[in-house]
Amino acid sequence: MAINLVTFNSSEIWTNESLDFFERTILEELTDSIDGELHIILSGGNTPIPIYKRFSELDLPWDKFHFWLADERCVPFAHEDRTEPVIKNVLGSYITSLSKFHSIPEKEPITAAKSMDQVLKAIPKFHFAFLGIGEDGHTASLFPGYQLEDNSNDLDMIPIFESPKPPRERVSLSVKCINRSNHILFLTKGNGKMEILKEVMNGAELPVNLVRGKKSSQIYFCTE
Repeated sequence: MAINLVTFNSSEIWTNESLDFFERTILEELTDSIDGELHIILSGGNTPIPIYKRFSELDLPWDKFHFWLADERCVPFAHEDRTEPVIKNVLGSYITSLSKFHSIPEKEPITAAKSMDQVLKAIPKFHFAFLGIGEDGHTASLFPGYQLEDNSNDLDMIPIFESPKPPRERVSLSVKCINRSNHILFLTKGNGKMEILKEVMNGAELPVNLVRGKKSSQIYFCTE
């Protein structure tokens, strides 16, 4: 599945278009969902925060939503680097009270990954994934230099011990697991991302180019 790059010059338009694409896609996915449940992958970091903050504006059946983290830092829950509490805070109590948020345990990477792996294997598909693209071409906590396809062959969540970005210990959804997503939206901002986006679109061997949605893969890039 080819990846499509869409560029925006305004943060406001980028946010609005991202929300509109998400809402339209989810409503389409609902018509195909046998049990009515929706499984959504969320990435951390600052980039998607303006979009998550406005989820409550969308007319969607939040009681049918299951949220899964693309990756997590293996630090205590109260630590400032922990992804989950930040995302829950911006989603707001209305959405978090209705939806199911699948927390990753406060454990070291191997234990945390093992505890989530069997849970994730029970999910045949994810309807939508929000991911980012790092300046080195990483996505989730899948970094260049790792044998990602080999390491994730049988695992849905993998332990990460030598992240080039602190904190070094993390867990991440594997390539195989992310690729069960019907739709993937990569959110990225800033002129500093232009060079890596050129490499991505030219098919460079990067972690982000191992990841594709079954139905669509989009990059929404804001230059502002």
